[in-house]
Amino acid sequence: MASTYTTNKHIEKQANGASNWDGPLNGDMNSIDNAFGGVSSVNCAGSTGTIAMTAAGSASVPSYVPPNIIIAGALSGNVTYAIPSGIGGMWSIKNSATGGTVTISSAAGGATVALTAGGVRTIVIADGTSNGVALADTAPTTVGGSDTQVQYNNAGVLSGSPKFVFDGSYYRLTSTRLGIGAAGAPAKELDLTGTMRFNGSSSGTVDIAAPSAAGTQSYVWPVGPPSSDGQVLSSTTGGVWAWSTATSGPTGATGAASTTAGPTGPTGATGDTGATGATGAGGPTGPTGTTGSGGPTGPTGSSSVPINSQTVNYVAVIGDAGKTLYHPVGAGAGDTFTIPANASVAYDVGTTLTFVNMATDALTISINSDTLYLAGAGTTGSRTLVQYGMATALKLTSTTWIISGTGLA
Repeated sequence: MASTYTTNKHIEKQANGASNWDGPLNGDMNSIDNAFGGVSSVNCAGSTGTIAMTAAGSASVPSYVPPNIIIAGALSGNVTYAIPSGIGGMWSIKNSATGGTVTISSAAGGATVALTAGGVRTIVIADGTSNGVALADTAPTTVGGSDTQVQYNNAGVLSGSPKFVFDGSYYRLTSTRLGIGAAGAPAKELDLTGTMRFNGSSSGTVDIAAPSAAGTQSYVWPVGPPSSDGQVLSSTTGGVWAWSTATSGPTGATGAASTTAGPTGPTGATGDTGATGATGAGGPTGPTGTTGSGGPTGPTGSSSVPINSQTVNYVAVIGDAGKTLYHPVGAGAGDTFTIPANASVAYDVGTTLTFVNMATDALTISINSDTLYLAGAGTTGSRTLVQYGMATALKLTSTTWIISGTGLA
């Protein structure tokens, strides 16, 4: 007959009539020792979802048998370790897992316990039934007061007060008086002993304090801001402040004349220069001088026309006046050379721009907003210059050009 195992701590029970008792008996001693002081290490690396802890009924020791369990490894997501149904006990579980939340549950259902991360130990207890798993707290703490009330120690018992609450976002004091640094009951709504400090948002501080031997005095702040610039705070004898416009006090009595001359003051700054006087009358024109000898003739200037080569779309600039805009072999297809409007580039009347197209594809000559006439035909608009074509545009008025040439359509 095969051996069986106890439910909670997996201790082997030798079958009736078995002849080999020393092995199971020694093993049971080890199981008892393990059940009281053993450690079970659970590698949770890559784990996620619900994982059943090793169930009883086999020769291997289940992971829930030792009272100390260490869970470690990088999770793939949140994981729940389920103690088999019918298994009861108390465990100290150290949660060193990362990457997710570790929860302990009972396969029988009921409540669960989420373990605190960061290597913290949590003591849990289960009875194997649908009661589930709970924190093993032998003396549950009972809070005092009502919802949102902040707890305080009242003779060793937690208590709450409606005068100090936290609504989930803010703390609120509903007491009529709050004392800071003062012994005994506060005398006013805010009773502060010492210095009150205000800190600037980035640097600097402002301190406000009463004199060390101050008398009792109350001040009442005025209603609203000052009505105009330069107003000051004035007070009644009862300490009621108000905004008021400062006035000059009476002129004091004239002091006695001194018999001793005072020291000489420093020299004043030099005054501004006066206005230039009127121009005097012109003198008589002198006789005409003799004509000087002529200077040497300067060198002959260059007779060449500058060329501006462009292989893409191009808008002429002021420096192109009198130049040849050249569209060379291999330039881009569908390129356009544009004469800019007078409003953007004001060429002088009489300016010429020469266009030469050596590329296989035709070159478009256009003008921005002003008028371009075709010589002979008088039509206006953009022109097409075929390969080996040459055309010259002449500026007639501020907004009018005329163009002619060979290979021009």
